[in-house]
Amino acid sequence: MDFSERATLIGREVVYTPEFEESLRSIDGDPVRADEFVRGVEYEICRRPELGDRVAEGLEVYGRAITDRPGYPPVVLYYAFNQTHIFLLNIIKFDREADVEYL
Repeated sequence: MDFSERATLIGREVVYTPEFEESLRSIDGDPVRADEFVRGVEYEICRRPELGDRVAEGLEVYGRAITDRPGYPPVVLYYAFNQTHIFLLNIIKFDREADVEYL
């Protein structure tokens, strides 16, 4: 899969930034597995983007910890959104013990 391809889910177009693509590749070099992971996350975020944690007051960037995917490391996904788009900005691995406050 080409990580830069776009998907339209629930009326919102998903846009991968170059930073997101690079970070995703560094976490999982298997494009098929990474695609499966991201597609599931995209669906969740497109349905209820406001459920993420706002990174900073006044900043329209949200973070969502994803720790429940079997065989996948715990990650935090950073994104922004509006009525028509979800922008996947970055994804980072984190250590549950060391990075308790991930945002």
